[in-house]
Amino acid sequence: MQLSDATASMLRERLQEFVVYCEPQDTTPQEWVSDNVEVSNSAHPQWTQLIIRGEPPRHGFLLQVASVLSGTGAVLHEAFIQSCDPQEAYSTQPGTAGAPPSMAPDGYDFSAGRFFKFLLTDKDGSKLDAGRVSALLFTLQAFTGQGHMPLTAPSQDAFARPQ
Repeated sequence: MQLSDATASMLRERLQEFVVYCEPQDTTPQEWVSDNVEVSNSAHPQWTQLIIRGEPPRHGFLLQVASVLSGTGAVLHEAFIQSCDPQEAYSTQPGTAGAPPSMAPDGYDFSAGRFFKFLLTDKDGSKLDAGRVSALLFTLQAFTGQGHMPLTAPSQDAFARPQ
């Protein structure tokens, strides 16, 4: 059976993605960025920092992120979730003193969704190693729809129809 050009292209992209995530690194990076997800082993002296900027428009996102963290063996020590600019929230409430400090960077666009910051370790209390970070990024990308790998198996009908 010969693959169609579209199927061959999709297969090539998946294989390239696997190679990138599975390729051994000569040097261990301290920072990883993949679309709206950032992981850093240098931002905090004791823990690995995970930042997610925005979220897909569906309910249960925090539970899904917690499931991914648990599934990859990450231990959560602290979490910060910000859903709006504190200056804007406090300016609408008369008589409030000052807004609390923001966890999100200045100018963060909250229309894309909440700002998430997690401080993590592995089960032994060490910062996450490159392999665990790669697994975490790959899983988060797949489940948020940013990656090229579907979360559910394609319909068998898709394989039976000629293209």
